Amino acid sequence: MRIKSVPNVYQQRMEQVFEGLPSVKVIMNDIIIHGHNTAEHDTQLRAVFQRSQDNNLRLKKSKCHIQQDMKFHGHVFTTDGLKADPEKVSAVVQMPRPTDKAGVQRLLAMVNYASKFIPNMSDLTAPLRQSLLQQKVEWHWEEQQEASCKAIKESLVLAPVLQYNTIQYSTIHFI
Repeated sequence: MRIKSVPNVYQQRMEQVFEGLPSVKVIMNDIIIHGHNTAEHDTQLRAVFQRSQDNNLRLKKSKCHIQQDMKFHGHVFTTDGLKADPEKVSAVVQMPRPTDKAGVQRLLAMVNYASKFIPNMSDLTAPLRQSLLQQKVEWHWEEQQEASCKAIKESLVLAPVLQYNTIQYSTIHFI
């Protein structure tokens, strides 16, 4: 029988192995390395390889990638900044209008990941949350909810790029 805490223990151990490397983030079997310039990136990459070797971690060469832009968990890291993944944005925009409480919950869950890109997200979603998700409120979809849904989708399409100063990324997958 598999112990349910194994992923947590694994994640904790990987974080310990790469602790102290400021431009390295470990998420389960992925290591993301970034740098403000190519030299900083390459220094961090060498440090990851050294730590891997010191801790007997095997890396699969075919799964190691150095790239300028990287999709990761619904986001796109680019040289311009952090963006919402266009595929996720498209999925939200193409979602049909909710027809029940579960549909509103689905819509809100889908846009929640991108809330950092949308100013005043809570104000935009308020008409949906306040009038459609409350316990003893009868389902109704009116102009106010339609306007809220449309505003959310438009804001997501026009979402700004969150700026940072990093230009180079690597991803490494463990065997």
